[in-house]
Order: sequence, then structure tokens, then C-alpha cells
Amino acid sequence: MIFNRFFRSKHLDPNPHVRIKAIEKLNSELSAEKSVLHELAFNDPDAGVSLAALQKLDSFTLWYKMSEISKDERVLKKSQQIVEQSLFDPTNTRLNEQDKLSFVRQCKDVKLLEKLVFLPWVQSDTRLAETLLTKISKPVVLEKIILESSNDELQNRLMDKLSDEATSRKLLAKVIKKGRAEAVNQKARDILQKWDLQQQLPISIEKDTTMLLSRLLALKEQTDLRIITVQQELLTAQYAELCEQFSCLAESKKREFEQKFSEISQRVNNTIELLKPQWQEEQAAQLLSKNINDLQSRSREVLDAANALLREHMLEITNDQVESTTEELNHLYDSVKQTLRSLQADKSVEKRRLELIIEQIIQCQESLANLPGFMLCLGHSQELLQQFSALKLPDDVSQIDAAEQYLREVKHQWREITQRFNKNLPAELLSAWQQVVHDWQDAIKNLSEQVNQEVARCRNKYRAIEGLINQGRFRLAIDVYSKVLVWYEKLPEKQQDKLNKLHSQIKQQIENLKDWQEYIAAPRKPALLSEAEQLVLAPLSDIEEQAKAIKVLRQQWNSLGVIDSESDAALNVAFDETLEKAFAPCRAHYEQQQLLRAQNLQDKNAILLELGQLNESTGELSQLSKQLTTLQQKWRKTGEVEFSLRNDLYAKFQSAILPLKEKVSAFYQSNAEQKGVLVKKAQQCLEITPIEDGINQIKLLQQQWKSIQHAGKKAEAVLWPAFKEACDKVFALRNAQFEQQKSQQIQQIVSLKEKLAAMQRAVEQAQNKAEFEQASALKADITDLLTSVASKERHALERQLQGLEQQISQGIAKQESSLVQRQYVSVFKVMSKWQTPDELPAEHEELSNTWQAAFNQSAQGPMLTRHELTVMLEILKEQASPNVDNALRQHLQLQLMAKKLQDGDLEQADDLLKKWISLGPLTTNEQSYFERVQSLFIY
Repeated sequence: MIFNRFFRSKHLDPNPHVRIKAIEKLNSELSAEKSVLHELAFNDPDAGVSLAALQKLDSFTLWYKMSEISKDERVLKKSQQIVEQSLFDPTNTRLNEQDKLSFVRQCKDVKLLEKLVFLPWVQSDTRLAETLLTKISKPVVLEKIILESSNDELQNRLMDKLSDEATSRKLLAKVIKKGRAEAVNQKARDILQKWDLQQQLPISIEKDTTMLLSRLLALKEQTDLRIITVQQELLTAQYAELCEQFSCLAESKKREFEQKFSEISQRVNNTIELLKPQWQEEQAAQLLSKNINDLQSRSREVLDAANALLREHMLEITNDQVESTTEELNHLYDSVKQTLRSLQADKSVEKRRLELIIEQIIQCQESLANLPGFMLCLGHSQELLQQFSALKLPDDVSQIDAAEQYLREVKHQWREITQRFNKNLPAELLSAWQQVVHDWQDAIKNLSEQVNQEVARCRNKYRAIEGLINQGRFRLAIDVYSKVLVWYEKLPEKQQDKLNKLHSQIKQQIENLKDWQEYIAAPRKPALLSEAEQLVLAPLSDIEEQAKAIKVLRQQWNSLGVIDSESDAALNVAFDETLEKAFAPCRAHYEQQQLLRAQNLQDKNAILLELGQLNESTGELSQLSKQLTTLQQKWRKTGEVEFSLRNDLYAKFQSAILPLKEKVSAFYQSNAEQKGVLVKKAQQCLEITPIEDGINQIKLLQQQWKSIQHAGKKAEAVLWPAFKEACDKVFALRNAQFEQQKSQQIQQIVSLKEKLAAMQRAVEQAQNKAEFEQASALKADITDLLTSVASKERHALERQLQGLEQQISQGIAKQESSLVQRQYVSVFKVMSKWQTPDELPAEHEELSNTWQAAFNQSAQGPMLTRHELTVMLEILKEQASPNVDNALRQHLQLQLMAKKLQDGDLEQADDLLKKWISLGPLTTNEQSYFERVQSLFIY
């Protein structure tokens, strides 16, 4: 045992400082020494030794492995620090780019990957970043990458993987709002639009399919078989196209459409079967009609040729032409007759058409068979036409009766001559005859209209005379009768007979009036004179009423007529003078009105002058509009002027305001156009996302609206309500979203409070470190939810979470302290039972490896005594030593201070305790040291 003390390697020395110095001399390039370094790094109980060995090896792989397995907090933190520096520090050369990529691909540490995925060199590799995000599988990380990554391809690929959810839509809205790259923004917009279309697709497919089935079902009511078959084929093809998109529908809806299509198709097919017989009959009828039309067209050609031969070449016709034409007519006759015999009894219309053709053929045949008679008919008709055309048209009302009688006789004579060959007469002859007859009819009609107008005029005037007599206007009635009598005497005798009764009645009444005129006027005129004098003595308060009363008296006086007597002449003079006096107030009033109209004329001329000046001004259009409105109102309030000047003055006014109106109209139009643009922009704000941007845009538009001048009452009445409605809709949408967000916030807060309550219960029920760690694991979900909660509520919830974290930390610390205490109890229990160096108590197997090593390792090299170690532990634990040890305590304190100055660090209490144990079992004299050391660790 003494031999081993002198020749053992320094890296096996029990003093960790010796082992650390030994590590500095080891070569990591040599395989044997590298193994020693590896053993020290991972199995040495001292943290400083492990770190020194790891630094000597300087292997990223070993650092990373130690960061995963180390239970020592110091080693763990240092390992994690080295790993993160190697990966995150671009100036660190421990790993090259390829090694970094290889490590990242193989790494399974989710927490580390969460940090790595945000590195630019990781995000630059799109597929690598996607792989890491799949391993991490956290929506918060994915959202942050989509929002903040500078790799457009990565952002686009990640957005493609999003599903149509509320959170995804909110995320894409944020992407569009940030607007870092237009391609990414467009991709986000395209995805939102695609989701919208996908949401609408089932509705659109259902709507289109329902409409198609309705159209297909409507064919059942159709009666045209051709339309049914064409439409059915078209709709069936359209249904097949829709079927290709049925995958977006629910299975039940898909089966429902398929069943309906099958049933409706069957019903349409049944309708087709029912319509087929009728359709076939209609086709047969159409074929028959076509045959008859063809036959009619052919007969028209043959008959036209035959008639043309008879009309145009009558004198030049030969026997061959007659025979050829007759043969064609006979052949045509046979064809028509055959078709007529094939018709069924119910085809009366078709039969009549064919019978008319046969009649025309027979008539043409007769004309060809009797050419001499036809030529004689032609000669007589031409002679009659010449005689008729030579006569002068009637031009006097007295000739009406004779002209009508002559026209009837000539027409009868024409019918007698042309009866047999009327259809074959030359067109020129028939046209000339019809023209002459038409001219005579027009002349007679015009003369008859003139006479009828005169008769109507006389009749109306006779009725008017009756009305005048009934009204007592006898003088006017007598004058009108004199004029009507002249018209009456100019009428023909026949027309006079029509008015004879009415004329006799009026004539008798007029003769009676002439007899009674003097009788009536004698008492009536003095009475009217008395009424006129009363108007002079007591004029009416209303001037217009006074003038009206004077006018009525004058009319009544004139209606009494003039009587050839001195008394009547005196009354007429007295009446005129009295009316003149009665009209004097009226004349004064009208003179005053004349002065007022003159003043109005001056005022309106002044307005015209102002309008002229306004036309020449170059001020702002808004002021021009107000001034124009003021002058228009002033013009309307100004009274009337002389009637003779009114139109001219109004024309000047219109001419003066027209340019101003055009300017104002253009000004209003420009303002209306600007406001119209604002209305459209306001309406488009409903489509802006997020709504906050829409609200800001609306507020900006409202400011712009205020800056635009008036657009005219008519335009404002339309534009302002439209603009206000658009603004109200945007604010209403914002309010709706606020309410929705508020509801979501409330739900999130409720969920957070539930999770916090669950975490609180877990903390309260935790009995060991594992249960406290399980309670701490709930923090991740709570933290994710906290990010989406408003700051006001979040602060209170964060304080509650921090309180729970503090409780967990205290609980874990308490559990760890309790564990350490139990370990110390076990260690001192084994120490108290340890009697001999070669035989350890069975309880030492229950200790941890490090404490077992302390019992198994004997003291080597220059060591402190148990007494010195005891005092040194009391120094480190800051506990008092017995008075007898004061000198030793001071000596050891000096040593510790010197060592700290030299090495920069002191040994831990556990390390000194292990040395204290390695000195072996306690002797009888050392029992007091046991009690002193035990009290330092167990309390």
C-alpha cells in the first residue's frame, strides 16, 4: 500500500487539484491518454476535474453529451454554454458549417432546436428548417418563423402547410400587415382567397347542382321534344362536370344529389316517351306543310309565267307557246289534285290552299283556251280607261253627288268587261285603272271633308248661340247669328237639309230677341247705372275687385245693345262718365304699381350689374357659389316689372347667370367626383384586413371629405348618405370584431385561470420533486396562452404564474434539501457503524457512488488530520470551534486564505467531509470530532 502511494499516476490522486494539474500534462492526441481524459471527464466526482478534462479534449460531441447526461449543475451549465457558443457564435471555429448542419439534422433536443431554428444559416436551408419545425412541433415557433424569417421560400412552404383555422387566418393577416416581401404577402393573400373559395365551394356546388336539377325537372313540363332532348343532353354533361367536385360535399348530400338526378332523369325520359307519338305527328304535319309550300311555290312560278305570257306578249304569242304553257298547267293541275286526294278529311286548311291553286290553274287554262275573247276584253277595258282618264276631277262641293254616281257606274261597267279575264289582265292596265279610281275617290273624299267641316262649324256655332241666349247675352248671340247665316247659305242644298231644323229654331229665337231687346234694355240700363254710381260713392276695399266689378258692369251694359232713341243715348253717356269716376281709384293704384315696377326694374338692373361684375371676378369658386345663390334669391324676391320688359329682362338674367352656373356646376361636379372617389374608397375599406387598417383609412377619408367643398344639394343628397353608410359599416365591422376579440379574450382568460388553478392544485398536492416538476411542466401551455392576452389582464396572470413558479422553486429546493439531509444522515449512520477499515457496514451500499468512493478510498499523500479537517469544516460552515482549538483555527484560516489567493478557489464542505471519511473508522479519541462534524451537516 505504501508502494502504490509513491508510483500511482497523478490523475488518480485523491486531491482534485492534483488531478487538474495532471490533466494539463496529458496529450489528447495519444489514444491511451485520451481514454484517461475521457474517463476523468465523465466519471470523476469532482466538477472541476470533469471540466478540465472536457476542455483538454475540446470535442463538441463530448461537450454536447455532457450537457445531456451531467447531474452536476456547474458542469451542466458549462457544457450547455460551450455547445451554444459553438452553434450560435459565428466567430466560434470549433465546428465548421458542414459539422453544424450534420449536428442539427441529428439533434433531438427540442429546447436546443427551438433556439437553432431561428439562426439565419439554419433558415437559409429551407428543407432543414422544415425538418426542425416538424421535430419541434410548436405553433408558436412556427408562427414566429413565418412572420420573421427572411427566407421567402421557407415562408411560402410553411404557409402552404397551414390549415384553414382562425389562428391561421390571423397569422396570415399579420404577414400581410408587416409586408416585408410582396411575394410573401401575395402568397398569404392567395391562401386566404383559396380558403374563402374552399369555404364557398360546397355552397356553390350545392347551389349549382340544385339549380341544375331544377332545370332538369322543368323539362318534364316542356312539350317540345326537340328542346327536351337537347337540354337533357346539355344538363347531363353539366351534371357530370359537377360530379367531379362532389368530393367537397358530405357523403349524405352526395348520395342525395345522385338519387335525385337518377329519379328526375327517369321522369324526363318518361315524358319523352309520352311526347314521341305527338312529335312524330307534328313532324309528319311539317313535312306535309313543306310539300304543300313547295307545290304552292312551283304553281306560283308556272302561273306567273303563264300570266306574263298573256299580259306582256298577247299579240306575239304562238301556238307552240300556248301548247307548252297548257302542258305545264296540266301537269301542275295533276300534281295538286293528287296531293289534294291524299289529304285526310281533317286537313281543311291545307285543302283550301290547294283548291285555290286549282282555281287559278283553271282560270289560266280558260284564258289560254279563249284567246280571241281575252283580246276583245283587253280592247274594251283600254277604251273605257281612256275615256275615264280624260274626264276632269270634281273640284266643287256642288259636284259631289254627280261625281259619286258617275264613279259607281264606271266601276260597274269595268267589272262587266273584265269579269272573265280579270286575273290575266296586264299589270300596267290594272295599275292605271286603280290609279284613276283612286284619284276620283280622293277628290270626292276631300270635297266631302270640306263640306262636313262647314256643316260641323255651323252646327257648333248654332249650339254656341243657344248658350249665349241662355246666358242672357242676347246682343252677342245676334252678332254671331249674322255670321253663321252667311256660312249656311253657301252650303249645298243637301247639307242645308241636314241643318234645316236647327237653323229654323235659332232663326226663330233671334227674331224674338230683336223684338224683346228694347223692352228688356229699357228698365235694365238705369239699374246698371245705379250700380255704377254706387261704386263711385262706396268703392270696394280691394282695388282688383273694384276693377273686376267695373268690367262686369261694362259687359252687361254692352249686352243690352244700342236703341235708336235720345234717352238711350243720354244713358250711354251718363254710364260712361260714371264708370270713369269709379275707375279713378283703380287708375291711381295702377300708377303706384307702375312706380313700384319701375323701382323693381332698377333693382333687377342692379342685380344684373352685380352678376356682370361677378362674372369678371377671379375669386374662389366656393365664394362665387355663395354669391350666386344670394343674387338668385334676391332676384326672386324682387317684384314684377312691366310685362313688355319681363321677357327681355329675364333673358338678360339667364344670360348673366349661365356662365356663373357653368363655373359653379363645374366646381360642384369636380367636388362631386372627388367625393364619389372617397365613397368608393370608403366602401372598399370593408375588404381591408386587418380592420384596424380599414379604420385608419376611413378616418383619413373623413378628413379628406371635410377638406372638399360643397358638391351641390342634389349630389350631396346622394353622396353624403352613401359615404356615411360606408363609414358606419366599417365601424360596425370593427365593433363586431372587437366584441369577437373580447369574447375570445374572455375565453382565453377563463382557460388561463383554469390552467393556473390546475397548476395551483398540482403545487399544493406535490409531495416530491417529480410532482413539483410535473406542476412546473404546465407552465409552457400557460405561457403560450399569455402571449395572446391583453397586457392589462396579462400582468395580473403573470404575477400569479410567477408566484406559482416561486412556490415550485421553494418546494423543489425544500425537497432537494431534504434529500441532501437524508444523504448526510445515511453517511453519518454508516460512519458511526464503521469499526474496521476492511469491513464496511452493509448500509454503505445504499449510498451514492461519490459517497461510497469516499468510504472505499483511503487517505493518500500528505493529508490533514481528522482534527484539522474538523476545524476546517467548522470554518467553512462558519460555526464556532471549542476554545482549545482557537490557535489551530487561526492557523487553518491563514492557510485557507493563502490557498484562495493562490488557486482562486476553496474546496467545498462535501470535499472536506469526504477527506474526513477517507481517514478511516473513528477511534475512541475521535468520537468528539464525529459529533462536531455531524452537527455541521445535520440540523
